[in-house]
Amino acid sequence: MLLSIFIGLLVLIAAIISAKFIPPKYRFYKIILVIIALLICILQICSFVMDYRNYRESEEFNKAIAHDLQLSEAIRRGVPLRYPDEIPKDPLFQGLFQKGRQYEQEGDYEEAINIYKDILNYWTSPASIKVSAYNSIGLCYYDQGKFDQAKESFTDAEENMDKIGDRTEKLNAQASVFYNLGLANKELSHFSLAQSYFHKALKINKKIGNQFGEGNILQNLAFLSLSFNKPNNFITGLNNAVQSYQKALKKNTKEHSPENYAKIQNNLGNTYQALAMCQHKAQYCKFAIKAFQSALEIQTIEYSPIDYAILQNNLGVAYHTLAEVQEKLKNCQLAIEAYKKALEIRTKKKFPIHYAIIHNNLGNAYQTLAEVKNKARNCQLAIESYQKALVIYTKEHFPIPYAAIQNNLGNAYRAMAEVKDKVNNCQLSIDAFQKALEIRTKEHFPMQYAMTQNNLGAAYRTLAQVKDKAKNCQLAITAFQKALEICTKEHLPIQYAMIQNNLGNAYAILAEVQDKVKNIHLAKEAYQEALKIYKKEEYPDVYELINKNILLLEEK
Repeated sequence: MLLSIFIGLLVLIAAIISAKFIPPKYRFYKIILVIIALLICILQICSFVMDYRNYRESEEFNKAIAHDLQLSEAIRRGVPLRYPDEIPKDPLFQGLFQKGRQYEQEGDYEEAINIYKDILNYWTSPASIKVSAYNSIGLCYYDQGKFDQAKESFTDAEENMDKIGDRTEKLNAQASVFYNLGLANKELSHFSLAQSYFHKALKINKKIGNQFGEGNILQNLAFLSLSFNKPNNFITGLNNAVQSYQKALKKNTKEHSPENYAKIQNNLGNTYQALAMCQHKAQYCKFAIKAFQSALEIQTIEYSPIDYAILQNNLGVAYHTLAEVQEKLKNCQLAIEAYKKALEIRTKKKFPIHYAIIHNNLGNAYQTLAEVKNKARNCQLAIESYQKALVIYTKEHFPIPYAAIQNNLGNAYRAMAEVKDKVNNCQLSIDAFQKALEIRTKEHFPMQYAMTQNNLGAAYRTLAQVKDKAKNCQLAITAFQKALEICTKEHLPIQYAMIQNNLGNAYAILAEVQDKVKNIHLAKEAYQEALKIYKKEEYPDVYELINKNILLLEEK
């Protein structure tokens, strides 16, 4: 279409240049030549306008059907959005964007980024194309866990948005880019800035009537409320997200908008999964499983392998969470099956970050399964899975995930120590917890610091049963006391009670070899502190167990 204008302008310029060489006495022919060239140029412009109008009209119906899908490219919580017109119809750019997307699907992010940078280097690239290219570069970095670089690219997209002339295009760009900047800032722990961008994106999504987009933002705002120590807002926000997704499903049915339907079901499942963290665990896990299975009816391994892998991982998480409260053996096995299906697509070579995430999840499932079946074998499988994740999540490049997986690895070794090679496995457990604590410091990650200190204390207490009882009990007590500096009765009562109970157990073991009267007294004090939270009515099993421990101490 642009070629027609270019030809017309060439004809006009050629005529003007040629007219200069016509003698003055033939001035009449000079004027006629310029007029003819001008008419040709005008006709070419008119042809362009008509072609463009017909093109726009022919595309309106398809764009209307695909609108929500384009706006809401997020497959799961935390996946950034693509700018709706990311693959433009202009042949000059269409092939490049499609090639970039293909490289992304194959996990070759470096080549994808190079393609998008080539688009930016075209001097003819309009603002909307530049926004799409910068946003696509940000998506590549985000998917690799390079959040600083992702934020930088999304910011470049933001800076070009005001140059977009079309109002609808600008609103669509703002909805995607503001949301993506919210995600990047959230990952970088810039919570106030993330909240600001999410609210901007929410306002625009409401304006353009994108309920799926609203659901994504409400879900992320709910998680941010935990960072601001507002747990009540967490549940309210998630419930609001559920309502938005359910409204979106009325517009996007399985029959008429299957891809939209699948994406909405996936995000709805993630929201139910988040609700299961704090209430009605079995019920919400089952809701989540149903939603993921509905999405998998559309996103098959043949049709959309990447989406299929994401859904299988999410399904595995839901089954594993359900296993905590119901049919542990069966649901753990279903979780493991789902994770293995996800790993058929998320290979180490093509998708190293996702490979690591799924192996961490798989390790968690094996560790839970070890509680009810083949403890040594399943602990070993958990350890192997965590070690595979740590090949990718190194301390230098991914310190926060590295610390989380080291903590999980420590728990797996400690569980293994209960049935096999206690001294060696306890020592491996302690080593893993200490590596986690190199990152999980009291100043920067107080809650994670406290939980890892509690786990470290438990490992020392287990080791005390077979080696250096007094020394290892004292080390356990020190770790529990450090955890209690964070987990106070006022702010974290459940965690406080759990750690006080562990502390009581450590003092009870220490009393067997050192300062019997004093340590029995300290053990009783710790148990009594735990019972201030573990009331008989609310926690009958734990209440009974702690009272039995107190009676045993009195018999000594």
